Formats: sequence, C-alpha cells, structure tokens
Amino acid sequence: MAETPSFSPREHQVLGLIAQGLRTREISARLGISESTVWTHRESIAKKLATHSPADL
Repeated sequence: MAETPSFSPREHQVLGLIAQGLRTREISARLGISESTVWTHRESIAKKLATHSPADL
C-alpha cells in the first residue's frame, strides 16, 4: 500500500489554492509570498505526489 505524502501547512495552503484553480501569481498575492516561493512549494508538492513536474498540478 502506498504511503500518504505528508505536506507542510504552507504546502497544504498552496495545494488548496491550486485545487481552486488559482495560478501562481494569484497564489502569491493571496498568501503574500513571492512567485518563486510558490514555485518552490509547487515543486515540493509535485515531488511528494510523484508527478512529472509542478505544471502537472
């Protein structure tokens, strides 16, 4: 059985906003963080979910 990935609180926030259809720029503005930081979280989430790239999210 596959293990469920563990996300940080911020990764949970970013993932929730991605699920709502927000783009990186919108997530950045909503959370008050840089777009680069959003991409870092997207990369971490993608790795934990074993997707090919953050764009797959």
